[in-house]
Amino acid sequence: QATQAGRVLSLIYAMGFVVAFSYLLRALLRDWRIAALGGFLLAFSGGMAMEMRIMRTELLAAAFFTSALLMLLIAAKRGERWWRPAVVGFASFLITLAMLNKIQFLFLICALPVLLLPFGPEAPPSGFWSTPRRAWPALAASAAIALIAVYLAKDIVLSGLSGTGSLHLPALRIGAETYWAMIAVWIGL
Repeated sequence: QATQAGRVLSLIYAMGFVVAFSYLLRALLRDWRIAALGGFLLAFSGGMAMEMRIMRTELLAAAFFTSALLMLLIAAKRGERWWRPAVVGFASFLITLAMLNKIQFLFLICALPVLLLPFGPEAPPSGFWSTPRRAWPALAASAAIALIAVYLAKDIVLSGLSGTGSLHLPALRIGAETYWAMIAVWIGL
């Protein structure tokens, strides 16, 4: 009885996720055919079927995060509207629920600022990036930071590719308060 009830609840979660995904994809792309195809592909994907059948919390957390990501993309693409703060607030509520469900979503949450940067208003570009005198130094600084990050991560990548299994890294020696403050500052940027 409990297993059957759990499977029905999981089916309801999955159907709600597919409907929300299709609707938000339609709002983002403004093309119902692509939204219908995306919803169909999500509904009949192997991952969706497996997550729905095994009744674990990954489906719920992924549904919350994916819906929030699509909502943030819509808010970024549409520009300044009166409903934008409400959409961003509800998306952050869904992101919080996803993180409470699965703490591993913290890494995806930290990637949100970088993921949302390319998506901006549909208005013609103006401001910082349209002025080459200011844009080129910023682009060079971003490339330099990326190259430094690649250089610092090369030992980790090489260890993972070589199959040695363990990499002895020095401890950061920072407290939890500092760690969470750094994550809050990163997301706040």
